[in-house]
Amino acid sequence: MIINIKDTSIIPVSLVSQIYNMLNQLESIFKTNLHSTCILSKKSTSIHFIKPILNAYKPSRPLKFTNTYEECKQFFINPKNILHI
Repeated sequence: MIINIKDTSIIPVSLVSQIYNMLNQLESIFKTNLHSTCILSKKSTSIHFIKPILNAYKPSRPLKFTNTYEECKQFFINPKNILHI
């Protein structure tokens, strides 16, 4: 799953809350059906703001912040992120 916030100039608290709530609500599905999650953002300030809040979320699958779509693809093909059920 890719969450793309790279074109967002200001990250509203409501967006962070929605992402956090979505991740928590779908956790049971993620355990068996999600490969990994990549949060795509080009602005380091966006990552700086959202990362501590999402650190409260304990993912069952790998989660990574990246700057480009290419980095997301490289993260997804990493053998460490293969779904073992």
